[in-house]
Amino acid sequence: MKNSFEIRRLERSDFEQATDLLLRQKRINGEFDSAFLTSDKAKEDVIKHLESKVEKHDEHIALVATSSKKVVGIICVDIMKRMYYTPDKEARITDFYVMPEFRRKDVARTIYNKLVQMLKEYHVNLVSAEFPSRNPMALAFYESLGFREMISTYGKLISED
Repeated sequence: MKNSFEIRRLERSDFEQATDLLLRQKRINGEFDSAFLTSDKAKEDVIKHLESKVEKHDEHIALVATSSKKVVGIICVDIMKRMYYTPDKEARITDFYVMPEFRRKDVARTIYNKLVQMLKEYHVNLVSAEFPSRNPMALAFYESLGFREMISTYGKLISED
């Protein structure tokens, strides 16, 4: 039996469940790299992050997948102006999480397809995704959607001693 779900924009009434999903994602990021360990104020930061997604529709898109009124997936995107390059607008996926029990049921791909449909309405022709470099599941997922490596960002923690 196929699970039914709906894709729609994030609403304030989703914040509690959406915050839980994003905190799960952030904790998983920390498992791949110690530079992504969550801070003590991560929950507060996630709520502020979600507020901006709801308030500024011209700069952000946040979609949720719901099943039986439960948020089971979320994608957050920042729409940015690209200097020097064409296309001149880029949508960067900053957060994308689907609850484990809803994976392999086309929820993530359906959310992504809905996002692409909306980006066409925004006249955005480039979509990118950021995720920890050591997350092989994310890499495989994005490659399955046709994403390719475009830029590399390297980091190093600097000790204070």
